[in-house]
Formats: sequence, C-alpha cells, structure tokens
Amino acid sequence: MDKKTLKLRRKKLDSLLSEPISLRKLRSPPDGWIKEIREVLGMSAVALASRLGVIPQRISALEKGELEETVTLKKLREAAESLGCELVYSFVPKTSLEHFLQKQAEVASRRELASAHASMALEDQALNYKAREASIKELAEEMVHNLDRRIWRP
Repeated sequence: MDKKTLKLRRKKLDSLLSEPISLRKLRSPPDGWIKEIREVLGMSAVALASRLGVIPQRISALEKGELEETVTLKKLREAAESLGCELVYSFVPKTSLEHFLQKQAEVASRRELASAHASMALEDQALNYKAREASIKELAEEMVHNLDRRIWRP
C-alpha cells in the first residue's frame, strides 16, 4: 500500500481514537486492530515479531486469532503495548443493566406464576388477564428489589 494512503488511514485512526467515542459505535477494522495499527505505522510483521520476542509466523497467527476471537487478552495487551497502544477491555450493556434485570425478573415471574395460574384455572379460579399481569409485575418488582436468585433460573 502506498505511503499516502497509509498516512490518510493513520490520520483517520488518530482522529477516531483520540476523541471521546461511544464504545457501542466502535467497530473493529475488517482485518483486526493489530494488523490495522501495524500497517498504518508502516511496521512489518517481522518488526512486530521482534518487538514481541516471537518468530514472525506468530504475528500471522496472532492477527488470525484476533479475527477468530481465539487470542487471549494477555496476547492482545502485549501486542497493543508493542504498537504503542493501550488495550481497553469493557462490557457495554445493550440496554441499561436495570432494564435487563427488570426484563429477566418479568420472565421469571411469568414462569413462577404460570403453574399457579394453571392450577387455579383447573379449579375455575383463574385470574383475569389484567389481574394476572398485575401479579406478574408485582412479583417481578419484588424479585428485582431482593435480587432474587429465581431471576436467573433457566
């Protein structure tokens, strides 16, 4: 790849990674971070191997492992350091953790109350839909408040 293109890629990465960003929106480059950073720095696989103290073939395996998600965090951290970077590791919730917990509690309360509802229906004492939903909501709130372990039962 020509030097002008590499310089443009490097400037784009510098811009992207130097500003406050939403981790939710950040995606790995198609060839992975190791190869992208190495290439925009103009660093060969042999040079990176030397910096990591491994044989050059390990770099290909490392880059492949990153893409296949089989590389260890330790190896990623070492590669990042060798590339003048810092590995940042985080879980980013898809929704708020509170919302996730409440949804799981609702699923658990529906499961808990389903058998009771079935028994009551056999005895012709079933709750109407509105009352059943109120019971589910009430139990779910109680489960969240108490961090009830039933929330996580399969």
